[in-house]
Amino acid sequence: MKTEHKWSFFKAGGIYQVEFNSGADIANIRFLDQKLWAALACPTRGVHFDFATLDMLDTDKDGRIRSPEIIEACEWACAMLKNPDTLMAGSDNLKISDIKDDTEDGKVLISTAKEVLKNLKKPDADSISVKDFDDKSAVFAKTPFNADGVITLLSAESEDLKNTISSVMKVAGSVKDRSGEDGINADLINRFFDKLNAYCAWKSESEQNKDKIFFLGDDTAAAFDAFFAVSSKIDDYFTRASILAYGNASADLVNATRENFAEILKGDVSSNNELLAALPIVKIASPDEICFGGEENPAWKAKIKLFKTSVLEKMQIPSDSLSFENWNKIKAAFAPYAAWISSKSDGGISDLGEAEIKRLSEPSQKVALFDLIAKDEALKYAVDNIERLEKLVRLNRDLLELLTNFVSFKSFYTRKGKAMFQVGELFIDQRVCELCIRVDDAGRHAALSPLSYTYLIYCDCKRKGEAPFTVVAAVTSGDCDNLLVGRNGIFFDREGKDWDATITKIVQNPISVRQAFWSPYKRFAAWIGDLIAKRASAADANAMSSMTSATEKNAAPKKLDIGTLAAIGVAIGGITTTISAILIALGGIGMVKLPLYIVGAILLISLPSMVLASLKLKKRNLGPLLDANSWAVNTRAKMNLVLGATLTSSAHLPKGSRKCLKDPFAQKRNYALPIIFILILASSIVGACLQAGVIKNPFEKPAEEQKSEQVAPLTDAGQTAEKVK
Repeated sequence: MKTEHKWSFFKAGGIYQVEFNSGADIANIRFLDQKLWAALACPTRGVHFDFATLDMLDTDKDGRIRSPEIIEACEWACAMLKNPDTLMAGSDNLKISDIKDDTEDGKVLISTAKEVLKNLKKPDADSISVKDFDDKSAVFAKTPFNADGVITLLSAESEDLKNTISSVMKVAGSVKDRSGEDGINADLINRFFDKLNAYCAWKSESEQNKDKIFFLGDDTAAAFDAFFAVSSKIDDYFTRASILAYGNASADLVNATRENFAEILKGDVSSNNELLAALPIVKIASPDEICFGGEENPAWKAKIKLFKTSVLEKMQIPSDSLSFENWNKIKAAFAPYAAWISSKSDGGISDLGEAEIKRLSEPSQKVALFDLIAKDEALKYAVDNIERLEKLVRLNRDLLELLTNFVSFKSFYTRKGKAMFQVGELFIDQRVCELCIRVDDAGRHAALSPLSYTYLIYCDCKRKGEAPFTVVAAVTSGDCDNLLVGRNGIFFDREGKDWDATITKIVQNPISVRQAFWSPYKRFAAWIGDLIAKRASAADANAMSSMTSATEKNAAPKKLDIGTLAAIGVAIGGITTTISAILIALGGIGMVKLPLYIVGAILLISLPSMVLASLKLKKRNLGPLLDANSWAVNTRAKMNLVLGATLTSSAHLPKGSRKCLKDPFAQKRNYALPIIFILILASSIVGACLQAGVIKNPFEKPAEEQKSEQVAPLTDAGQTAEKVK
């Protein structure tokens, strides 16, 4: 009876996640409840992972890795190795001795590994690495057949087949095979023989109608070229002559005019003069014939001479003149040849020569080439073994890392390295943000990112010569006072390349409870600052208006009068009275209770903001950020305050640094206003304390003396009244 596999779990992100401690954990991955998996799918792009490995795992080629594909890869890799614990090392090199040698599949992979190492000129090596598969042409070097459907000169078994392959490449082109050699495939072979058959059919037509097409025998081709060279000009002559016969008034128009010759004689008057060649072949006269009496157009003289010897003399037509009737006979005689030559289907076949064309026309040549193609494709199983071997070597290195980024998020939560979805680090505002995720779909991010309850900044990253991209960075410590849209930073990707990063969007959320404590006061200070700025701006505008008005009236500005001074005194008195009232109220509370009331007031202001921030920080979740990037996160991947503090770090001076406290550019302090404020505050406090009885007035008389002084005035008043009576 099979015992149930015992799993180990660690707690991170508020949930338990599986831990891979041995190869047995990998081998039994099918029996781990998928409800306990951290993710159920992830994309093959937009992550920091070897794309070649992900593409091998993506069996349906849809650009996503799903849990069934992970399970299949784990079970296959464990089945190919003697000890699944080999996968725990994550090594680039796989020892051949670690591959199972007691199964047929294992034996095939071992022999394949030895063959690959032999091709790489490392026959004595005892291990094979991922880098050995980087250059596929080296893996398949000098191999005549490698199951890619391409045959090369190395594939030819005779000199005759080599010549055939060379001819096909010359006419139809070539493709590269896995060894890097130029070769041909079935498509190119069919294309070549289609061209060859069309050319042979064209040639066959001339044999069947030889008497009509080659009516001058072997001289037909040369005669046609001479005929074709002057045919358009002879047609032009008869057309012009018919116009002249229709109306003599056109004589100056159909022949060359004085202006034509004046233009011709301005330039080069050689026989290649284009203006001269555009004139009639001979002077237009009779519409019934052309007279060749030595007065031909100099530009056409050589071609007319060749036409006479190659056509007129061969066809036994008088060469001194050419009648319109004979001209039509000549055109009719060359019509079959012209039609045949215009239907020529060459495609480069004729360049091979008649002897080579005749040899390639044999049906056995095409059959021999397809026999080589079949032989090459018959080795597909052997070549597939090379791909399986590469897959095993890659899984030996990458499988454990993939599992700790997919089945669990150990790579992210242990903070000993970086997870595959962390694409780099963003340096900005004297801090570095380590949780940076690539953004491929801005629309999905806009919908899901607020659900992460994390302070996020979106940055466009650019680098000369590279395609730009966007990342979203999580800010999990510090404050957000200087994080504004448009600010620039530097993004370093996982390969160490630096990119210019510019903030384009910010998703506001609490960063910490400490920030939430101070946020009401910062907002109040900002409000006061804005209010002061507005009032100062208004006062400045009024002052400028007054000065302008005074200048226009040529009047001196008014001096500060007694009423203004009185108003200032009243204002100061009001402030003092207000402060005194507050202090009196506090004095009435008593010095023992006063600190408690102060703390209560502070909490009354900051506590709501802190509570709201605390509730949101507890909900801070990695899941929505990954889901927006086509992941299928299967758990609540929380980011608490402790983890968040490690994801964003601020600048600190190194330990043992020497610090010079003297700042030559420090702002000089003006102590006048603080002293005045302190004096006013002190007088208010003293007055309040005296009124509340907290302290005694040293100048105050005892109560008995005050009483006697109150009685004495009354007695004096009575005596005075009696005297008056």
